[in-house]
Amino acid sequence: MGAAQSVLEREDTRVQKFRDALTWAFDKQQQREEEVGTNKKQLKQLSDAEILDYINHTLCILPNQKASSEEEQEEVRGAEATSSSSRTTSRPSTGTSSLIHGGETYSVVVEDFGDSFYAKNWLSREEADALFAELAAIGEPNRPSELSAVSSASKKYPLWTETFGLKREKDNCRALDRWGSYHESWLRVKEPPTQLSKVCDMMRSRLNLPTYAVNSIVVNYYWEGDTTYIPAHRDTVHCLEENSKIYCLSLGASRDFVLSCNDDNGKFVKEDLNVAKEWRVGHGDLFALGFETNQQYVHSVPQAPGLKQMRISCIFRTVTRSFIDLESSEHKDATYFVSGKTKTFSAEVVATENIDDDGKREHIAELIQKREDEKRLKKTTKKMLHEENAAQYYMGEGRTVLLAKTKKEDDTTKETTSE
Repeated sequence: MGAAQSVLEREDTRVQKFRDALTWAFDKQQQREEEVGTNKKQLKQLSDAEILDYINHTLCILPNQKASSEEEQEEVRGAEATSSSSRTTSRPSTGTSSLIHGGETYSVVVEDFGDSFYAKNWLSREEADALFAELAAIGEPNRPSELSAVSSASKKYPLWTETFGLKREKDNCRALDRWGSYHESWLRVKEPPTQLSKVCDMMRSRLNLPTYAVNSIVVNYYWEGDTTYIPAHRDTVHCLEENSKIYCLSLGASRDFVLSCNDDNGKFVKEDLNVAKEWRVGHGDLFALGFETNQQYVHSVPQAPGLKQMRISCIFRTVTRSFIDLESSEHKDATYFVSGKTKTFSAEVVATENIDDDGKREHIAELIQKREDEKRLKKTTKKMLHEENAAQYYMGEGRTVLLAKTKKEDDTTKETTSE
């Protein structure tokens, strides 16, 4: 009877936490009211059962909320421990790692793989729920109306991404894990929301990381399993602290996280992968990708046909070699080659050697202009070569004619040599 009462009380607490989190979400995202299909007034009138149904089906947070008897018993055994947001842990070891909280000892399953590890239920249910509700409110307005149409038309996976960066104390520049030449995307780096910032603090505390660690966060939205996935790839590390781990926190629906051989790069169908190791990552689970593992394998979240629930993954990196100043830079213009339009930018990227280095600054407008000038030069050079080849051809000196002349000269040389 006591155990059953504990489960009921814990469920009541969870419902209230969700209600509070969703109320906050609607305050921040009032424009979403029609899209979500409810509003704050209706939310207050919902019963506990209705709000759980809203959570499960409207936001697609967790499938199969009704636990089996075995799962319920496990929840009873860990109810007090998993309700806290103040637990701490040392570096995980192979097998089960004992964690201490409020004088109580409980277990989190930790599995090592080389210099990587997987920790099941690293966040408590309440912690994971609160973070999911916050991030779902941010991502939902960007959900494509027809995922299948988007996927079939573009042949790409419609994965929405939000990027967050913490400021370093030295100059208030935000951490920026930059890659590619689309510099405009770097301007989207922003301050993490409340719950996500709390999780950053938890990671530094529980995993004994330095105060500047996990300062760059990418949030990926997997709307469902058929069209949203990540093909096998290797993460870039040139902006990260040397040998630092990349942490992936999973929220919402469970998905496969697969390590496979390097030849699998670009593959996203699980049956096509040469699997070295895989995990079924669930709500609140943490995977830490080590530097060596990232070099030896590619990793992926393959397609999950038929899955309708959403998964959100939060990728935490420790950036020490790249930052962006979005506040104190002067305004500069850049002109686009194709459209001819001019835009004004006010940001500088800072390339550094370490977290405390002043670094070398480059204005983002200058980087964009350099890219556009290279496009213009490439296009102009290609056009000039085409015109030059055409002129030479019509003057009897084109590539085809020259090849014929060369072949004739070679044949003449052979005949002379044979004589």
